[in-house]
Order: sequence, then C-alpha cells, then structure tokens
Amino acid sequence: MLELVSASAQVRNVDRLIESEAVSRDKVLSLLISAAHDGRQVVRLKSEDALSPEGIAEELEALVLANVDCELISGGRPALAASAGKNAAR
Repeated sequence: MLELVSASAQVRNVDRLIESEAVSRDKVLSLLISAAHDGRQVVRLKSEDALSPEGIAEELEALVLANVDCELISGGRPALAASAGKNAAR
C-alpha cells in the first residue's frame, strides 16, 4: 500500500506512537485535524483491530466537530492482506 503513496506525502505510524505511549490519542486527533485544516488530504489507515468501534466513533466525532470532511471505509484489513498476497488462490 505504501508504494501508492506520493513521495511528497508525510507518513506517520500513529498506532506505534500511541502504543509506546509517546503520544496520546487526543494528540493524534489534533495532528489529523491540523493537517486537514492546513489543506492536506489526511488518511487514517487502520490495518489492525486495535481501535474498538467506540474508538472509531470517537475519532469520527472529533473530526466532524472540527469541521473536517471524513468518511469511514471498511475492509482495510482484507485489502492489505490481498495486496500482500495472503489471499492468493492455492
């Protein structure tokens, strides 16, 4: 998937930052909102089940309240698995 990202894009693995407790989830949301308000297209890609449905709802609500256009696209994990060849026919 990262092969599709423009060389000029800024890529951050925020889940690792959160897991290491170096950054709070609120700080991550602040980074996403700031980038969107600066005119950047922001993508929050979730490849694991680390965020609960409640957590997803909280993130979406924060983005909506900050007037950030956003949408939830499900199926990220199967898409990543397929792109890695894990869904290949045998």
